[in-house]
Amino acid sequence: MDDKYNIEAAEILANNALHLPITQAAPIYEQLLSVFPTAAKYWKQYVEANMLVNNDDATKQIFSRCLLNCLQVPLWQCYIRFIRKVNEKKGVEGQEETRKAFDFMLNYVGVDIASGPVWMEYITFLKLLPATSPQEESQRMTAVRKAYQKAILTPTHHIEQLWKEYENFENSVSRQLAKGLISEYQPKYNSARAVYRERKKYVDEIDWNMLAVPPTGSSKEEQQWMAWKRLLSFEKGNPQRIDAASSNKRIIFTYEQCLMYLYHYPDMWYNYATWHAKSGSTEAAIKVFQRAVKALPDSDMLKYAYAELEESRGAIQSAKKLYESLLGDGVNTTALAHIQFIRFLRRNEGVEAARKYFLDARKSPTCTYHVYVAYALMAFCLDKDPKVAHNVFEAGLKRFMHEPVYVLEYADFLSRLNDDRNIRALFERALSSLPPEESVEFVNRFNCTKFIDGSVVYMIQRYYLLKSPTCTYHVYVAYALMAFCLDKDPKVAHNVFEAGLKRFMHEPVYVLEYADFLSRLNDDRNIRALFERALSSLPPEESVEVWKRFSQFEQTYGDLASMLKVEQRRKEALSRTGEEGASLLENSLQDVVSRYSFMDLWPCSSKDLDHFARQEWLAKNMTKKVEKPAISNGIGITEKDPTVVSSNSSNSTSSAKVVYPDTSKMVVYDPRQNPGTAMTPNATSPAILVTSNPLSTPMVGTVGGGSSSAFDEILKATPPALVAFLANLPAVEGNPLTSIAFLQSLT
Repeated sequence: MDDKYNIEAAEILANNALHLPITQAAPIYEQLLSVFPTAAKYWKQYVEANMLVNNDDATKQIFSRCLLNCLQVPLWQCYIRFIRKVNEKKGVEGQEETRKAFDFMLNYVGVDIASGPVWMEYITFLKLLPATSPQEESQRMTAVRKAYQKAILTPTHHIEQLWKEYENFENSVSRQLAKGLISEYQPKYNSARAVYRERKKYVDEIDWNMLAVPPTGSSKEEQQWMAWKRLLSFEKGNPQRIDAASSNKRIIFTYEQCLMYLYHYPDMWYNYATWHAKSGSTEAAIKVFQRAVKALPDSDMLKYAYAELEESRGAIQSAKKLYESLLGDGVNTTALAHIQFIRFLRRNEGVEAARKYFLDARKSPTCTYHVYVAYALMAFCLDKDPKVAHNVFEAGLKRFMHEPVYVLEYADFLSRLNDDRNIRALFERALSSLPPEESVEFVNRFNCTKFIDGSVVYMIQRYYLLKSPTCTYHVYVAYALMAFCLDKDPKVAHNVFEAGLKRFMHEPVYVLEYADFLSRLNDDRNIRALFERALSSLPPEESVEVWKRFSQFEQTYGDLASMLKVEQRRKEALSRTGEEGASLLENSLQDVVSRYSFMDLWPCSSKDLDHFARQEWLAKNMTKKVEKPAISNGIGITEKDPTVVSSNSSNSTSSAKVVYPDTSKMVVYDPRQNPGTAMTPNATSPAILVTSNPLSTPMVGTVGGGSSSAFDEILKATPPALVAFLANLPAVEGNPLTSIAFLQSLT
């Protein structure tokens, strides 16, 4: 954290300023408030120093700078004292100005739990207003009655005292009228008092002397973040069952107070803005975003969120200005800013605008291989132009041949075209230019492209596909991909996947494999249809990964409206899966980060990502005890150490038994060793084969023994990779290896 946010130093400065003349203290206060603009106690100290020397002009100016951003009762009480002081000798005109000031104050802080004294002062002021006629007296009594009736419906610390005073007031005016009014307002008062008791529990957890500093991840900061989240959740629940306008007013007040202390938390600004937008007040949401980007000018994710709101309401030029602000002067422009601006132009101004900007962006010194990958995939997926995409990848290869990730992205693109000849050529070119320490992943990927002889595989897979009672979805996937990659027959592959879907619609992994296949065909229409079919039949708890992939699909192929629609549907579906489900319905800044990330580029720092992950965990465990995860030692014994996270304590202690690994089970890693060993199976006895697949974890398979000289001869000539394949086939009742004639008839 920046040293300027040193709280101890700030407190020392503030204390020193108390003992200095205002001319010397003013620069100190200005310095403090430039760092802590929402510190109500410093504003109050500053304004009181000016009031002490009757510097009314300076006092008014200070109030105009701080009041609306610091909704704290003591500061506003200072304001009303000043107003009463400057108007005390102005007669009726001054009394009217003071009354307006009271109304202004109560409009902003009248719902505060600590606003009881403010209501009482206002009521006393009304009672003391002069009345020279019965009509004025009646108006005064009506004003006092209305003030009492508002006050007793507000859950404050003084609600019981205000109720007693209200009863006395009504009885003093008319006992007959009082009976009806008191019986009418008694239930409302009882409700407000009950809500006050609940509200107080949440308010008591908040540190009202805390200064707003950037988050450091300390225990105290996390507790305060959770305390504000709980209070906001409480207010959003409308426990008093008041009308929507009054409830919204309390929520707005709570958010405004929250931002006084969590001023540097982008998620709070985002939640506040999206709450306004969801409530139908888009203009209010825009104003919050404007304040947010001013408060946190370095937060790219808030700018993306703001631009998203502008774009979704059709204000394209406003959104474009925000994207251009992310580009800056071009010298320090990030690759992600280039990518997101290209996407924005493609969505709103068309293919040509995006192409023109890409041609300019690639000349930028800050242009990385990510920009080439993003534009190429956009040309392929959205424009359906594989030739342009191929040319872009080739152009990028001249600059980024030394970047392993770029070469692998290019290879993935070629694999979607099923162009194995060019994939091999690409790997050969890359491996000839890369140093050995950077080429490990290429070797693994290159090995995957060296397909083994397919004849025996064809026979056995088709046999299992047709006859095995233990056939799983894996067989369908393997056969379909073989038909696509080796036979170059997408129609057969598509038919196999469709046939398997009738049996394995309940298997999320199968659905995702099918979606991957369709994405290689660039068939976005059928991908959408597949996701819709699968999600209509899968239970919510098993559809998490499918929803995630659907969201990612829309980020690639869809427009902003479709992205947001699928994201909202995902939240609604998954909200039914657990206790914390309701919280999933809320918009999250993490959703924005996910939507505007690309490959390993993020619209925030790694520290922010860690902070969000921690916040997500805290939010899920906000209202329940937390149990430390079990740690397994080398022998498989687990021990649990339950701990409780308390929101009322800044320091928590926990004792945990240290669990050491079983070193006797450790094996020294030697990269020269093969990751798997293949054993030639005996024809008369079972054999265990341990295989290594570059695309999966090692597996153990069993091949049953059998007597067949013809098949024995095949096995002798079989390469190890094919033996590994045979070892992993599922067991089948009977002996599948005896009917060679049948197998051969399938080819």
